[in-house]
Amino acid sequence: MSYLILEDYDGNAYNFPPQFWIRSDGWTSRSNTQANVYYPGRSEYGDGLPDSRNLSISGILYSDSEANMETAKRSLEKACRKGGSLSISDDVVSRFLEVDKTLNFDFSYIKYPIIAQVNISFDVLFPYWQAVTESSDINVMSGSGTISVTNNGDDTVLTRVQIDNAADNASLSLVNLSFGSASTDYTDVGFLNGDQLIIDAENGTVKKNGLDVIENFDPPWLRLVPDVNTINYVGSAATVTIYYRELYL
Repeated sequence: MSYLILEDYDGNAYNFPPQFWIRSDGWTSRSNTQANVYYPGRSEYGDGLPDSRNLSISGILYSDSEANMETAKRSLEKACRKGGSLSISDDVVSRFLEVDKTLNFDFSYIKYPIIAQVNISFDVLFPYWQAVTESSDINVMSGSGTISVTNNGDDTVLTRVQIDNAADNASLSLVNLSFGSASTDYTDVGFLNGDQLIIDAENGTVKKNGLDVIENFDPPWLRLVPDVNTINYVGSAATVTIYYRELYL
């Protein structure tokens, strides 16, 4: 059985009945070359990131009384007042989508007061469905070597890399050979056996044993492309764990 739940940032949630379905606009991106609306004939550069898109939820509400129908309507309206997340799950997948604002809320009776048609549309600035559960890939390295990580999502994702030293590790690097040749480097003569380093691309932080050490970090942040990623690790013995959240369109 599938479950569809809308929850706003205040924690107001609404569990949709099974007879509801989701539609969304097609995915587009901001092109690298597009017309400049202020200067006809000239071009401007876009960043290539995804455009926002509309998402709609439609379905039929059934109730055994007017009072219960009004309660369901108020609960749904309350969950739609602010941005939040829309989650869907079944026996195979569990994903969520961040919704920014409600564009339209239409509630009309088909048969008063027990059957109603509901149509809701949302503006979605970040158009990806995200895996609810974060994936992790644990690698016990005796020294420099190759790590293979499979991203089953539809797009490139940021990572959080955790390195637990089994030896002093004054200089280390990570290169995703499937994403180019740029090297993610960390240099620190004080990075010793037993220390833990976390390079968190999503939050833009680098911490050793919980303390900020971003001055020792040389970007870019490590990313994973869809499918198999071959990552070259150069460093001392350590357990290298790569965390990531898959994205789906």
